[in-house]
Amino acid sequence: MKKLIFLLALSAFGQYPLTVTPWQAIYTNGGVAVPCSNCYVYTYFAGTNNAQNTYTSYTLGTALPNPIRTNSAGYAVSGSNAITGVWVSGTACYHLVFKNSSAVTVWEQDNVCNPAAIATNLQILLAGPTGAAQIGYKYSSSATQRTVQSRLRDEASSMDFGCVRNGATSDVACLRAVLGINGIAVSIVPGSYGGGTAIIGTPISVLASSVYAEGAIFVGGFRFSTAAAVNGLSWVGGTVDASTAVTGTGTEIFMLAHDHQSLIDTRFIFGRNYTAIQICSSSPCPTDVNIDGLETTANGQSHITMTGGKRVRINNWNMDGTGGEAGLALLSNTDDIDGVSVSNVTAVNTASMLQLAGSAKDTRNVSYVGGTCTNCSTGFESQIGSGGAGKYQNIAMSKIVMIDVAGTHMTNAILISNTNTAQVFSNLDFEGWQVYGARAINPASSATSQDISIISTHSAVMDHVRVRNFTLNYSTAGGGFVPTGNVYLQNNGTSTNFEFSGIDSNGSYTFCFQSNGMAFSTPKDLWIHDNRLSGCSTNATTATAYLINARSVFENNVTTLNASQPELSPASGTTPNGFSYAEITANTKTGTAPGGSVFCYDCTAQTPPASGGVGATCTQTTGPIWNCGGNPLICTALTFAGSADALTTTGACTLVDGLLIQGRLNNSVSLSTGASTLDYNGGGTISIKKATNPANNIGVGFVANSVLTLTYDAAAPAWVVNSQ
Repeated sequence: MKKLIFLLALSAFGQYPLTVTPWQAIYTNGGVAVPCSNCYVYTYFAGTNNAQNTYTSYTLGTALPNPIRTNSAGYAVSGSNAITGVWVSGTACYHLVFKNSSAVTVWEQDNVCNPAAIATNLQILLAGPTGAAQIGYKYSSSATQRTVQSRLRDEASSMDFGCVRNGATSDVACLRAVLGINGIAVSIVPGSYGGGTAIIGTPISVLASSVYAEGAIFVGGFRFSTAAAVNGLSWVGGTVDASTAVTGTGTEIFMLAHDHQSLIDTRFIFGRNYTAIQICSSSPCPTDVNIDGLETTANGQSHITMTGGKRVRINNWNMDGTGGEAGLALLSNTDDIDGVSVSNVTAVNTASMLQLAGSAKDTRNVSYVGGTCTNCSTGFESQIGSGGAGKYQNIAMSKIVMIDVAGTHMTNAILISNTNTAQVFSNLDFEGWQVYGARAINPASSATSQDISIISTHSAVMDHVRVRNFTLNYSTAGGGFVPTGNVYLQNNGTSTNFEFSGIDSNGSYTFCFQSNGMAFSTPKDLWIHDNRLSGCSTNATTATAYLINARSVFENNVTTLNASQPELSPASGTTPNGFSYAEITANTKTGTAPGGSVFCYDCTAQTPPASGGVGATCTQTTGPIWNCGGNPLICTALTFAGSADALTTTGACTLVDGLLIQGRLNNSVSLSTGASTLDYNGGGTISIKKATNPANNIGVGFVANSVLTLTYDAAAPAWVVNSQ
C-alpha cells in the first residue's frame, strides 16, 4: 500500500495569501518513505473539476502549471523546472488530485481551505436556505438523529412568510401561506395584521393542527375557515376585528367545520352583515367542537350560528351587542344538532341568549346552564314560521339572570311563538331563572310581550313544557308595566304536560296567568302549583289572576288579589267553556275579590258571578274536581266490544267536543293500523284517527285487553287516539 505524505512549510498561516513552500510530496512504499518522483498535482475549485491556479510567489503574479509537476526528489517545479514554492489564494478553497507518473490517482481531497476561508464559507453555508440542514440534532441519546432544519420545520411562524404586522399593509397573503401548511403547529407572532377595508371573499384556509395567536390582532376584512382542514385544530388567542371592514360579502368570520376543533381565548369584533362563528359548512357537520374563553362584540347577526353538529361545548363566553342579534342561533338546516352544552355566559344588549330557528333537521339535547343577560330582549326565543318539519327535543335552560336596567329592553324572558304546522316541541325545561328590572315596555298591545309567552297559532305539537322556580323582581320605575298576562299560553295544536311551579313574583308587582285556546286532553296537562304571585293589575286587559283550562290542576298556590279581580277564570276559546274537571285544591289567597271568595267566572256566560261562592253555574263534583255547566268530560272504566276495527261502547257522559273516554278492549276485539271506527252509546260509527293529525288513520295497533284512551274531536268528526 502506498500512502502519500505532504511536507508543508506554512508561512503566515491564516493570513492572505497562504504560502506552501518549499513543497515536497512523499509516499510510503512498503513502509519506506519515497519521494513522489515525476508526480502531478491537479488543482481545482472546491467541489468542482474546474481548474484553479496556484502561484510561484506571495504576490500571486505568476501562475504555476496545472497540473503541478514534481521532480525526481518530489519537489514541485515551475514551468522552467526550477524548484518552487506553491502559493494559494487565502480566500479560496481547493479540490486537490495527486497522480503518479503513470497518471494513476493516488490521493484526492476536496475542500482544502485556509482556516479563515473555512469560517467565511461556513458562515455563508449556514446562512443559506439549507444551512440548518447541515447541522445535526438529537433530542437524547435514545432519540432519532435528524437535522436542525427538520426539527425547526415541526412548526411555522407568521414571520417565516414575511408578515409586516403594522395594521396597514395587507398580511392576507402571508397568513394564507403560513396557516395553509397542513398538519403543523403555527405561531402567529404578536402584532397588528392588516386585512384591508373589504371582507375577503375567500376565507383564509386553516390547515394547521394548532395555532397560537396570543397578542395578535387581525384588523379589517379577515375571514378564516377550517372547511378544508384535517380534524383536530386547536386555535388559542388573538383578536379578529372586522368592524372596520365596510365592503365585501360573506356571512361568517370564522368557520369551524371539522371534528375535534377548539377555539380558546379568542375575541371577535364584527359588523352588521356577519356572524362571528359558524359551526358547520356542509354535511357531515363536525363532532366534538370546544369553544372556551370567547368574547364577541357585535353589530351584526348572531354571535354564533350552528347549522348542524354533535357534542358542541361553549363555556366562559362574554358577548356584547346592540340588541339586534342572537347570542347562539341553532339553525339545523344542514344536519341534525345533537348535544350542545353552554355554560357561564355574560351578555349585554343582545336580542336573545338562545334562539331556535325553523329547519328541516332535528335539534335535541341542548343544555344552557348559568348566564346573566343585561338589557336583553329575550332569554330564550323560538319564533318559527317556516323551515320544515324539524323536531326540537330535550332543550333545557337553567340558572339564568335577566336584568333590564332602564326598563326599555326586555319583552320576554321566554318566547315561543310558532306558526309552523309541522314543528314538534318536546321536553322544554326552564328552571331557576331570576328576572329583575324596571319594566317600562307595555305589552298590553301584543300577546307576545310577556315574561313567559308560549304561543303556537297553528298545529305544532308541544309536549312536556316545564317552567319552574322563577323569581320576578320588578319596580315601577320608568313608567311601570301593564301586563296582559305574565304567563301567556296559546296553542291550537296538541298540548300535553305543561307545568308551572315555583314562580314567585316576590310581592313586588302584578302577575297574570293567561291560557287561551290550549287543547289539553288529559288531567295535569296544565299543572299550576306551588306559586307565590301577586294578582293582575286593574289595567290589564283581563282582570283575572289565572285563566285556566279544562282538566287543569291548580294547587298549593298563594295569590294576592285586588278588589277588581277573581282568582280563577275559565279560559276563552275552550269548548265547552270553563275548566271542566279542573282540580283546584289547597290554594291560599289574600285580598278582596268581587263577591267575596270567588273561584271562577260564570262558566257559560264568561262573566263574573253576581255573588260569592264559585259562580252561578260552577259546581263541585267529586273531591277537588270542578265542573262548569254540569257535564262531565271524562268517562273511564269503559269496555270496548264489537268486532275488530269496529268498536262499540257505552258510557254515562254525553257526547260533546273534548269528551275523553278510557277503557279496555275485551278478549275478542283488537284495533289494527288503518281504517277503524267506534260507535259510542249507539250514536253511529265515527272514525278513529291520530291525535297529531285527525285526518290520518292510526299508525300503531292495539291487541285484545289493551287500554285505549280516546278524545272526541267534533270538528273532524273523529275519535282521536291520544298517544298517536
